[in-house]
Amino acid sequence: MNPTFRRVAWRTVVGICGVIAILFLALIGAFGSGYVKNFYLPSEAMAPTLEKGDGFVAFMNGGGDLKRGDIVLVAVGKATYVKRVAALAGDTIGVANGIVILNGRPVPQRFVTMEQRPEIPGGPPARRLAEQLPGEAAPHEILDTGPSQVDEFQDVRVPPGFLFVLGDHRDRSADSRVPRDQSGVDMLPVTDVKGRPLFCTKGCGIGR
Repeated sequence: MNPTFRRVAWRTVVGICGVIAILFLALIGAFGSGYVKNFYLPSEAMAPTLEKGDGFVAFMNGGGDLKRGDIVLVAVGKATYVKRVAALAGDTIGVANGIVILNGRPVPQRFVTMEQRPEIPGGPPARRLAEQLPGEAAPHEILDTGPSQVDEFQDVRVPPGFLFVLGDHRDRSADSRVPRDQSGVDMLPVTDVKGRPLFCTKGCGIGR
């Protein structure tokens, strides 16, 4: 191999390794120590943000400094679920007619469009709505497929060390509105949060 080419190749490799190291240190600085892991979505509970079959890379560093609107990975038994933080410790949260009531105030919803959903073949179209929780930097989108049992949830106060989470596909998500003995996740200890999605490897709307 030509010595000049070898030197250039070596410098390129060193440069790439340096960039990777800087990115890794930046991740540690932003999120704390942890590791990355690949996931895919086996259900439509987080649609339209994450569709069934979407893939993403998550940084597994625990909860950290959580905010309303954060998407998190939570462990319930041996299963891992992806949900959105809707209420923090000290918040009061309920649901009335499908609208989140946070600390006594309804969280605004804005109509975006109607769409036919693949998980409801031949069924009525779903409403896609924009919703922005207090403190959330930008709105996220949710789906409403009509009246359901989880459209009503009596107000509860989130105790210290716990979170209340929701799925974005509100009528098809077994989240904090559903007890664990009914296959939901119930009110979650913060220690059940294992990580957060970083970027997509297939489909999905993380980062939009």
